[in-house]
Amino acid sequence: FTFNTSLMPANSGTAFVSYFDRTYISTPLMLKEKGYYNTSMHGNVASYWNRSVMHKTLGYDEVIGKSKYEIDEVIGLGLSDKSFFRQSVQKLKKISEEHERFYTTMIMLTNHTPFYIEDGYDVTLKVDEKDEYGNTVTNEYPYLEGTKLGNYLKSVHYADEAFGELMTQLEEEGLLDNAVLVIYGDHD
Repeated sequence: FTFNTSLMPANSGTAFVSYFDRTYISTPLMLKEKGYYNTSMHGNVASYWNRSVMHKTLGYDEVIGKSKYEIDEVIGLGLSDKSFFRQSVQKLKKISEEHERFYTTMIMLTNHTPFYIEDGYDVTLKVDEKDEYGNTVTNEYPYLEGTKLGNYLKSVHYADEAFGELMTQLEEEGLLDNAVLVIYGDHD
């Protein structure tokens, strides 16, 4: 809400539920005036937190939610970021065929609390550092295993890797030339 409108959130409740029926000056509406097609993508239920209604109010032409994705890989609360991005690139390809310019917000889900990366995903807590002689030393941090901070770091590492793969896919498909992309993680 704040990003799209430059307004602060409601003091109580949520703007998406309590103030969905207002008129806003928003990023999607301003870009629409410049010929952009606006989409919102999230691997969760589109109506959750009244997102599908509020995003239309903000000027999104299309809200693409969980029902439009194949839930083929789940991490934590839902569709993994890697699968979400991989499938979203295909959706963006179709959008770019029909629209010269597009604005898309992509809401990642894997890095949402409780920051749980299941077994089978190779995410380890290792940091390469230099010793006093300039040699690379890999330090492991087993004391972080199973802690909230450790789980968060694994989750961020996974999300960062997924983001890197997304950027590679977008570049390979030539989707960055006429696009404005906003990519962020679901809160907390």
